[in-house]
Amino acid sequence: AGLARAGTAFDPLRGDRVSRAGMVFNWVPDRILYVTDPVESAIAVLPLVADGPIFRMQNPRRLKSTVLDRPVNIAPAVPEIASPAFSSNTSLAGDSDFYVANRGRGTIARIKQDGTAVAVRRVTLPGIGALGPDRLNGIAVSADADRIWVTVDTSLPGYPDGAVIELPAFGAPHARRN
Repeated sequence: AGLARAGTAFDPLRGDRVSRAGMVFNWVPDRILYVTDPVESAIAVLPLVADGPIFRMQNPRRLKSTVLDRPVNIAPAVPEIASPAFSSNTSLAGDSDFYVANRGRGTIARIKQDGTAVAVRRVTLPGIGALGPDRLNGIAVSADADRIWVTVDTSLPGYPDGAVIELPAFGAPHARRN
């Protein structure tokens, strides 16, 4: 039983150094759960259909891209904030892209729900430079979609307990000015 068969999404027992995965939920127009899979360097795409009082998964697939390298967390580029009754920092606004924290390269990728890469940014810190592999751990986006926060889970010079880094959002289409 359960929502998905074993192996559909990330399995922390498959032997990788990464033992976590992130997920976001798209609720409109279709219910889709996106789950990072750091072992396969992919995003599991799990479409959900209502079957009475429960959800069932239908036609799961994977997003693979050269911009994914051990993705450990995921966040909506535009979070759903319309209804505090069901929205959270893991709910995508309608047709929102999502950001993916890549532990393998130390990058953040902005990806459309169809898997198209929009943009990739390297995380840099003053006095340290670009973060490399095995530094990024988590990602979150502000309610207004203007800022991204990433957590760094290993010691850096000057940051012995890790850090939370605030970055500007990126990759959004520019508004047309008249």
